[in-house]
Amino acid sequence: MCTPSPKRARHNVELIHDRLCRMGFDFLTPNTPVLERGSTRFGEVVYPYQAFAAAEAGDFAHYLPRVTETCGQLPLSLEAWYEHVGTVAWMGDFSGLCGYQYDLLTEQKEYVLPDPLCVFPLAYALIEYEDHVFRQEEDGEQPSDDFLFPITHDMLYKHRLYGDGYEGIRVPAETADAEFTLTNEPFVRYLRRSFEWGGFPGWRRHEVRPETLLQHLRAGLLPI
Repeated sequence: MCTPSPKRARHNVELIHDRLCRMGFDFLTPNTPVLERGSTRFGEVVYPYQAFAAAEAGDFAHYLPRVTETCGQLPLSLEAWYEHVGTVAWMGDFSGLCGYQYDLLTEQKEYVLPDPLCVFPLAYALIEYEDHVFRQEEDGEQPSDDFLFPITHDMLYKHRLYGDGYEGIRVPAETADAEFTLTNEPFVRYLRRSFEWGGFPGWRRHEVRPETLLQHLRAGLLPI
C-alpha cells in the first residue's frame, strides 16, 4: 500500500463497520471492547477480541518489534495495516448477506461463502508462534526458517462449517507485499477486492447476489 492507502483502508473499514452495526448485523465476535490475555515463552500478550478494534499507536510500537524478532520480518503492506487500521472480524449473521452453516446452502445445493473480512490482532501471532515451536519440538523437528503468520481463519471456519486452521503470509517477508494463502494472491490485492465487495468478496463467485446490500456497504469507499 502506498503512503495514503492505509488511511484510506482505515476509512473504508470504519465506514463498513458502522453500516453493519446500523443494519443490526449479528457479529460472531463481540462488538464491544474485550481483551484476551495469553502467556507464552515470548512474554505476556494482550490483544483485542472484537468485531473492529482500531489500531493504537502504543500497541503497534510495543508489539511490532516483538513480533518481528520472534516470528520474522513482515511485509510492508501488513505492517501498514496494523499501524493504521487494526483488527477486523466481520464473521456473523445477517439475512441475505452472511450466515452460518444452517442457511448457507442455496436452492441449487451450492454453499455461499461470502468470505467476511477478518484480520487477527498483531499480538495474536505470538500465541500461534508458541504453538508452532511446540509442535516442532514434539515432532523432533529442527526449527524451520519460515512461519505462516496468522491473519485470518480458514475459509470454512469463517462460515462455521468445519475446519480449525488459519491462513496468512509466510514470514520472514522483506518485501512490499506478499502472497496471502487464503486466496493465493498478494495481500493488498485481496484487500482491494474485499472493499470492492463491501467487505464480503466471496460474493463475486455467485451470480445471484444481494446487490442492494453490497452496494450499500461499498458506497463511498476509497481506492487503496
